[in-house]
Amino acid sequence: MAAYLRKIVEAKGVAFRLGARVARLSGRPGAVTVHLDGAGEVTSAVVCAAAGRRFHPRMIGAEGLGLETAGLGLKVTPYLRSSVPHIYAAGDAAGRRQLTPVAAYEGRIAALNALRGDSVRADEAVIPQVIFTTPEAASVGLSDRETEARSIKCAVARHDMRGASNGVASGEDGGYLKLVFDNETKRLLGAQMVSYAAEELIQFCALAIRTGVSADVVAAQLSVHPTHGERLLKAFGADLREPCEP
Repeated sequence: MAAYLRKIVEAKGVAFRLGARVARLSGRPGAVTVHLDGAGEVTSAVVCAAAGRRFHPRMIGAEGLGLETAGLGLKVTPYLRSSVPHIYAAGDAAGRRQLTPVAAYEGRIAALNALRGDSVRADEAVIPQVIFTTPEAASVGLSDRETEARSIKCAVARHDMRGASNGVASGEDGGYLKLVFDNETKRLLGAQMVSYAAEELIQFCALAIRTGVSADVVAAQLSVHPTHGERLLKAFGADLREPCEP
């Protein structure tokens, strides 16, 4: 996925300086020079510093409340109950995935359990993820390497996403798709893609993984035309699958 996407963005004029470390910045607003250790310098109008983020227990007085921490957040049960029985946590505070949809999902479950008692467990076995580049890059489930680590016999299908009917019509044609199946049951285990509709298509794949349907069932679904989705359904029905290497 990374290699495919990199070719696309480089063709649009994006330059990569891999492994370079920023030594210092100089210049003025509108013309900032980034000095790189052993890799020259780059001058641009704007510099974006992606520093990341982390939940800080001290911001909510966790220690004073007796809240235990674990990993990136608070220690919680599958019901999102913290170490203090009447306090529940969700999102970054729960220390799981730092994703907006995960926070919204956990917030609903935490609220229900806080009001009704522990009745709903947070099930985060299948979480689709998207990087909103143009085109988007998306993934869900297991990669072929991860299935091998779990001793699952898998088969991989790789497809060129070019030729989607509405993609050709709109000029947003192209993409890469990789599907990982259980070699015996033909159920989808994971999917990775670069596509102009990846943010929508990956949700179909997530649903296929969660429901455990076979590839034949997905491929048998009549699709809307013209859509990117019909290209995905055809990929499920194709027999171009290679057994994962041991």
